[in-house]
Amino acid sequence: MESVRWIIDGYNLIRREPRLSSVERRQGSAAARAFLDGELSRFRARKGRGHSVLVVYDGGAASARTQVASGFQAIYSGKNHTADLVILDEARKLEGRMAVRVVTSDVQDIGGRLRGLQVSVYSTHRFAQELWPAGSPDFEEEKPKPPKGRDVDFWLREFGEEPDSEA
Repeated sequence: MESVRWIIDGYNLIRREPRLSSVERRQGSAAARAFLDGELSRFRARKGRGHSVLVVYDGGAASARTQVASGFQAIYSGKNHTADLVILDEARKLEGRMAVRVVTSDVQDIGGRLRGLQVSVYSTHRFAQELWPAGSPDFEEEKPKPPKGRDVDFWLREFGEEPDSEA
């Protein structure tokens, strides 16, 4: 079985894909991250043991890492780095050891910087088709089901953030 590491620019995906951007607009970035992380955990489980997923978000505490589930990680780039730099560094480290698939809307920029490496670059649109394949139960819905209060609170605590007391 081939080992595949998916490295995803989280905010690129959130802001380019309607299912995710609508959650961000209605409920904020934390809710969109929680929703995406849940979707990526299910994606990883569907793909099987040979696949692992790393989603990188801009900002946050330096070297903040959270292991959410087996084969899935969400990290923040830290104050002095961008998600792009973390993604490039991770792809270079893993190149040649396993199949690496980088997901970003910055295909020209990151793709150019990865040129010559054995790394596949997926646009956010192309990856969304992998994440939500046609025929999946909720694929036809116009709007995604937003995470419920307890789910959002759980994921916020998982990622070291306190839920809003207003919600």
